[in-house]
Amino acid sequence: MTDLTKLPLSITSFSQFAANSMIYVDKTDLVANLARFRNPFFLSRPRRFG
Repeated sequence: MTDLTKLPLSITSFSQFAANSMIYVDKTDLVANLARFRNPFFLSRPRRFG
């Protein structure tokens, strides 16, 4: 089973991810797929991230 304790909930800088060997999931390619739809959609991201 996957150790979900490595999934951060309040880390706001990438350097903290790297220093603590935490999991970061890049979903940039999924945004490009969403852009192909003609209907409106809502994207959100954590506040103060990046």
